Amino acid sequence: MTLEHANHRDVIGDPLYGSLKTLVLETTGLAYYSDKDDVLADRIGRRLRHLGLQDCATYLNLITERQLGQREFDALIADLTVGETSFFRYPQQFDALRDIVLPACIERNRRNRCLRIWSAGCATGAEPYSLAILLKHALGRQLEGWQVTILGTDLNREFLSRAQEGRFSAWTLRGLPEPYRDSCFTRSGEQWILKDEYRQWTSFQYHNLVKHPVPSLINNLAAFDIILCRNVMIYFSQEIISTLVRHFHECLVESGWLLVGHAEPTFELNRIFTVVSTVGATVYRKTNGQPGLAPGATFTATATAWPGALDQWKAPDLGPLPQNKSRRPPSTPPSAIAATTTSARPTAPIATGLAAVVELANRGELAEAARRCRTVLKADTLNPESHFYHALILEQMGSRDEAMEALQRVIYLDRNYPLAHYHLGLLSHAHGDGRRAARHFTNVLAILLKMNDGDTLPGGDGLTTDELKDLARLQLEILN
Repeated sequence: MTLEHANHRDVIGDPLYGSLKTLVLETTGLAYYSDKDDVLADRIGRRLRHLGLQDCATYLNLITERQLGQREFDALIADLTVGETSFFRYPQQFDALRDIVLPACIERNRRNRCLRIWSAGCATGAEPYSLAILLKHALGRQLEGWQVTILGTDLNREFLSRAQEGRFSAWTLRGLPEPYRDSCFTRSGEQWILKDEYRQWTSFQYHNLVKHPVPSLINNLAAFDIILCRNVMIYFSQEIISTLVRHFHECLVESGWLLVGHAEPTFELNRIFTVVSTVGATVYRKTNGQPGLAPGATFTATATAWPGALDQWKAPDLGPLPQNKSRRPPSTPPSAIAATTTSARPTAPIATGLAAVVELANRGELAEAARRCRTVLKADTLNPESHFYHALILEQMGSRDEAMEALQRVIYLDRNYPLAHYHLGLLSHAHGDGRRAARHFTNVLAILLKMNDGDTLPGGDGLTTDELKDLARLQLEILN
């Protein structure tokens, strides 16, 4: 029987449906569909009808085809993942961010003036942009002169393209009152476009939480102060969830914070993080090596509403908030919960050379990683790989201009170093230079054409030539 007009029962009855299901679940980790064959088969059936394909075997051949398969697999993922999101979803967690988490991070990072946030599973961008609005309105004056990075990642490439546009429907903005909506967005027909000032700290990149390694200096996924992964893990198996929780722990600096969805607390979270209970929300803090705050402990903090705070959604004045000491929760001042500026020294032995640099950077010990990298560079100033890792560390430390100079040195030493071009493209885009970014991403594709398909890139943390091609093409699509 052909399936181009079939229903989900016919799809389930196809001899290769089981193989197709296994491929989807193993690639995406979406265990949510493991016992929901009716729903999964319905989604697959939609794609078969859309493409006019006759059976699961034909579809399997398509999505595993090297050149065209990824785009169709992305389309299937778009059907399988829920893009429902809105600005300031679960406002109690944003209250905790504003009153507890962000003040603690600012207190801890006053010396390096750098703040790094990861929105994992960012969908179409409402969450990272909500963070940008919160930072601008609630803490803008305290962050003047800071290097702020808000990175959104997702498995769905279509979502990432839409996120980069910063264009939203009125429904997505339903939680915003008119004063904030009119201050932060410009109306264009039925759409609302986020103003540039709220986009300058945000960037987006493709990342598969199940397949791709973390922490990863190469992918700029390490040394975060805050990670949000909300309503993402509900789709995964308990085994994958436990692995992700450990990875998030490794990606956070000491005293970093993790926020998950209300329905996602797990034993692993409570085992390795300190549980911090606030009014209406629970957040998780990495506290290894800090006396009195052992993993698994529970710490209660009271979030106090600030005058004109975002949880009230009534403030008519959207300018910079006036200085007011009462806006720090008096019962839990940031100094009481902020980390010391020096991380606990690791007890495990550190490798040598560049391996040590990468290990330290992935642990969040950026200052020591930079020092070790400079030592390596003194011994061999003509090694492009050493300059490349130095650039990545500088980027994570907030020194973007110096990072770009280091990447230029890499290209001077080896003009066919694809990862250097790729990261220069990302940084150029972050600086608002789309033309220069496009040139570097185009260079990536030109260089990779000379390399074998499927080869692992040296120093690429397992990244293959095919995967980097896809990433470069995605960035070019975003720019266009």
